[in-house]
Amino acid sequence: MSCEWACCTCASIRSATLQLVGEHGLTGVNLDLLAEHSGLTRDELRQHYASVEDCLNDTYEEVSMDLLAMLAESFARGKNWSDGLVRGGARVLARLAHRPAEARLVFVEVLRGDRELLWRRESMRALMVQLLTSEHSARSEREDLPPMQHELLVGASFQLISSRVAEGQIDELPELGPELAELAGIFEPVAA
Repeated sequence: MSCEWACCTCASIRSATLQLVGEHGLTGVNLDLLAEHSGLTRDELRQHYASVEDCLNDTYEEVSMDLLAMLAESFARGKNWSDGLVRGGARVLARLAHRPAEARLVFVEVLRGDRELLWRRESMRALMVQLLTSEHSARSEREDLPPMQHELLVGASFQLISSRVAEGQIDELPELGPELAELAGIFEPVAA
């Protein structure tokens, strides 16, 4: 863990880490390259992060929490659950298209990570399901759906986005909006 989340140096190191992930993937992030990209010495880096893996974990968490916050804000501003989901999806896709390193980290490289990074991914998925479930319960005019429905929606959405990122079609992510909306319709059927 970093010395303190609000530390400007730690934020700079996470930024350099993200840039390296975007250029080389997880396997291309090492202490020497991180020192070179951050402008710090190896010893200075170690004062802020005990290991490169710790920095990768914090970088993943920072990006993921930002994306989750964007979705939550869209629900708060949306007319209803479906509108919030569509707006939030569009905002997240637009951000990822403009920040390919984030897309690569969150949707492709995370799967190549160590146990801690994979655990953080699963924790983030659980938070996403929790957000969708609570917002659906509070804002949808339809009957409540079990969390499993939202888990399936999140899984299918992640798979769709991941495949595009892995294929190098990051700049085309905003075009997935209608497909993601269609997925939401599949996993939230109209009440009979």
